[in-house]
Amino acid sequence: MMLKRTSIFGPQPTRPPFHLGFTETDVPQLFCQLDVLRRSEEAEYAYWKEKARWVRFEEIAESVLGRWSKPHVATLMQTALLDLKNLISSGIILLNVQPIDLAFLSQTIVQALIDAQYLDDTAHAQKLSWILGLPHFHHHEKRSVTKTASSISLT
Repeated sequence: MMLKRTSIFGPQPTRPPFHLGFTETDVPQLFCQLDVLRRSEEAEYAYWKEKARWVRFEEIAESVLGRWSKPHVATLMQTALLDLKNLISSGIILLNVQPIDLAFLSQTIVQALIDAQYLDDTAHAQKLSWILGLPHFHHHEKRSVTKTASSISLT
């Protein structure tokens, strides 16, 4: 039942409040993270470092202060949206992948690229799988990149 409000033009129906489909206490259904491939100063090793993240709004990692920026609405250029449209229509989209670990996920991505004939050289495919499988670090992690479990020699 809609309440009526009065104005100089007579009674007006009131609109129900507009909701975006979630409340402030809801858990977001999607989390996006942008990682950047970095090298050590000596170029001895490479690793992925978290650069930005999106939950509802964009947050950018401030490396100098060691914290996240204030959440803000991300802006996009129209050319970026057109690029996204082209990539979605002609690229590879992997849904419902059940990864066991990061190595399995990188192999799944590379195999999909080979199946779609984006990659034809096995050397390039192995190198891409190795790059995707490099260690990932979040912005808040202060540990040394060289002290990861994958870099420790077992012999």
